[in-house]
Amino acid sequence: MDQVFVIFSIDPGINHLGLSISEVDFKNKQVLKTQTQTIHVKEKYLSLYSIENYGLKQTKIDYLNEQFINFVEKFKPVTLAIETPFYNMKRPAAFMPLVELMYQLRFTLRDLLPTANLALYQPSIIKKTIGANATCKKEEVREYVLRKKNFFHYDGLVPMEELDEHSIDSLAIFYTHYETTLREK
Repeated sequence: MDQVFVIFSIDPGINHLGLSISEVDFKNKQVLKTQTQTIHVKEKYLSLYSIENYGLKQTKIDYLNEQFINFVEKFKPVTLAIETPFYNMKRPAAFMPLVELMYQLRFTLRDLLPTANLALYQPSIIKKTIGANATCKKEEVREYVLRKKNFFHYDGLVPMEELDEHSIDSLAIFYTHYETTLREK
């Protein structure tokens, strides 16, 4: 079991962050188990002091970072695979908070585990890797991820078919990471 490593896969979001935690046997290139969850940021649970002094956006980033620290300290991942933010002309204000969150998680990972790797994947690459069209909708991503259900050796409390879009996306990110870096060519 000394060749078993943990990979985190994150679908970043300021309000909802999807996180998959996968154990992989690197020697045999086999996924042993995967769990996933979505961290929901609810304003009523955030520090009013932080909101007043640092703003709501920064307080959300700090909250997510605290959750991330807890997971990193518990599972000690060797890699963080994360979907890169994309600029949506319909929601331009959403871009910068995602960039800020991504960098915060990156710096936190580097501080806690300096030897851990960071892998960034564009949304279109993730969609193509799971077998979908690069411009497909969330429902199609779900469909393609569920088709690969056996690959993940999913071990979560919520049935895979009932996972929200953020958890599903984090599974797609893990699949992309596995396919592009771990699968034997």
